[in-house]
Amino acid sequence: MLIIENILRWSSVFFSGVTAGLYLSYFPQQRSFNKKTLSFFLGITLSVFTGFLIVRGVHYERCPFGTVFEALSYTAWNILLMYMVLELLIKEKNFGCFIIPLISVMQIIAAIWLDRQPIDLEFFESPFFPMHVSFILMAYAFFLFSFISSILYFVQSYSLKAKNVNLLFSHLPDLESLDKIILYSAYLGVGLLAIGTAFGQIWTIQVQKQSTVNVKMLLTLLLGGVYVLQLILRKMFNWRGKRFVAFSAIGFIILVLTFAVGGHGN
Repeated sequence: MLIIENILRWSSVFFSGVTAGLYLSYFPQQRSFNKKTLSFFLGITLSVFTGFLIVRGVHYERCPFGTVFEALSYTAWNILLMYMVLELLIKEKNFGCFIIPLISVMQIIAAIWLDRQPIDLEFFESPFFPMHVSFILMAYAFFLFSFISSILYFVQSYSLKAKNVNLLFSHLPDLESLDKIILYSAYLGVGLLAIGTAFGQIWTIQVQKQSTVNVKMLLTLLLGGVYVLQLILRKMFNWRGKRFVAFSAIGFIILVLTFAVGGHGN
């Protein structure tokens, strides 16, 4: 089992690196690049990555995110999975050149130091903890997409205003596509965050026999509130453009604070 796990571990590093290279190559030569090649290698990467996590989980008889670097690897997998969902929704591949290389770097780091942290099995006594972590990380992935898209939106808006139509401008997703990414990411992120928070509260009640309100919980509620307000303003007042995008930046700052305060397991 250990041999299979190591093969899949380094295969996930290899294929994520190859896929990242293909997406980076696609960015400057979109018209002449075969999009099916990107989809094929993206699917292979996800399959190998998933196989690695399953084998590791079976090997240690627990969910595969019991250490710091396991959590990093699992986060990379969640970002990859959610990116595939997003790509299917928006039908855009040039956004992937900002996401897939990040996943590749995360998995390289995780693979090198994967076994260097002690494992605390206490968290895994309840099935609600893994469910809490999984949904929260999926929500964070979509909020990350929203944040990156908001930066690209400002870059595109500035280029248009300055009439600076350069190579970067011509190959970035257009404003309409970026607006769509931000909108979809907000909807999906809020939904997943609500489910993950609910599982987290159930897990807390199981462990501590009562529901608790701490700094992380307050930051999580604030995080969800920012994105919910963003969607309400979009729905009621048709907010678009920079005002709408600004909420994604604010939300991501709160997300970073939330992650820094509590990590993924508190």
